[in-house]
Amino acid sequence: MSCFERFVRFISETAWIMIGLTGKSFCDSAHDGFYLVVRNASQFSITKGLGKIFVIFGQLFITVFATVIGYMIITNNERYSDEIYSPAIPTLMFAIISYTVGSLFMNIYGMGA
Repeated sequence: MSCFERFVRFISETAWIMIGLTGKSFCDSAHDGFYLVVRNASQFSITKGLGKIFVIFGQLFITVFATVIGYMIITNNERYSDEIYSPAIPTLMFAIISYTVGSLFMNIYGMGA
């Protein structure tokens, strides 16, 4: 049942993309999209693999960059550095929030890749 669900999801995804590109009906687009993927399977797999790598590095970059900027703000700004005993907990919160934001942004890219 899980295999069938993934197949239907794959057909539906390619059909909606083809509808957006060609403007044909759902069934015609599903047919065209399926055979497009079958004819170009190696190119699609390489593109999908590179897209996943790009998403992972994007999430990592957003998380690290935002966490470092947050850490620098709370340690270099006297207003925050005087009130905070240890920057570990706020930095951890920066990391969690920035990972969540990075995942949301990069998942949007991951749908298209």
